[in-house]
Amino acid sequence: MNRYLHPLAWLAFLLYYVSEDVVSDTLDSHGFYLSVTYVLSMAACFYFFYPKVWKEAIQDKNPWSLIFWVPAGVTVFILSRFFLEEVILKWLTGTGNYRDPYTVNYILDNTFRPISIILLSLVAWLLKRQSEFKANRAVLEQEKITAELAFLRSQINPHFLFNTLGFIHSRVYSADPEAAEITTELSNVLRKAFSASEEDETTVHEEMEMVENIYGIMKKRFSGKCYVDFEVDETILEKRIEPLLLMPLAENMFKHGDLRSPDNPGKIFIGSQNDQLLIKFENKIMPGDAHDGSGIGLGNTRKRLELVYPSRHLMEIQNESNRFVVELKIPIS
Repeated sequence: MNRYLHPLAWLAFLLYYVSEDVVSDTLDSHGFYLSVTYVLSMAACFYFFYPKVWKEAIQDKNPWSLIFWVPAGVTVFILSRFFLEEVILKWLTGTGNYRDPYTVNYILDNTFRPISIILLSLVAWLLKRQSEFKANRAVLEQEKITAELAFLRSQINPHFLFNTLGFIHSRVYSADPEAAEITTELSNVLRKAFSASEEDETTVHEEMEMVENIYGIMKKRFSGKCYVDFEVDETILEKRIEPLLLMPLAENMFKHGDLRSPDNPGKIFIGSQNDQLLIKFENKIMPGDAHDGSGIGLGNTRKRLELVYPSRHLMEIQNESNRFVVELKIPIS
């Protein structure tokens, strides 16, 4: 139905103007052509604003751009009407609309006519945005319900898993304290992950703790030959973000990254830029690993960002000169 909404609306406009001539008993072929050209001129002005101009002015918070766009939109209406009526229609029928369109009066007469259609384009954009918001919210709710059901079904497994990890820790501690410590760190990562899956938001600090625990495990796994530099702005540690957002990025780095050299370590940057949270993971790619950034973890992260921060996030992936970079920007809350 949505695909037919706009054509039906413009058809209704045309019928309205034609009906005015019918009521006044002035309808003829030339009057019908003028109604068509007038509606086409309004449509040109409408789509000049919808949806790009209103997205920039309202959604992207740049209202000052309207100082340029409103006069530009009025000009689009005037030029469209002039071209359709005084050039095309006059060429086809020998008669245009205005006796003398090449005057200032023509411009003045058409300056205020498009104001109503400009406001209508704003209303249409707001309704479209509200509809998209509701649709995304419905998808999010369904995703949340699905995740909650999966979590409830697996509750017994985490309980069994943590008990088993505790048992392994107690049995291996005397023989291999380092292995026991890895077991504890793994348990901490899993416990935080299960806990975060129940929350709508978490803090940057809690997300970083999971990444640091994973890093601790990887350092022990590779006998200390795993190097990652952390640069974290402490002023944003309590900012709230979507849970389990950093873990897929960290897992991707540790899976595909060549982190063996202290002179060329992986880099994790968490800070702020232009009122947005900036997250950046950078690493050298392991030789022989043709990593293209299309893995499940990064794909799922991109999908979640589109649902949680629609039109308010940026996720860029660079894979050049044997370096892999993921840069993420999301609103700070």
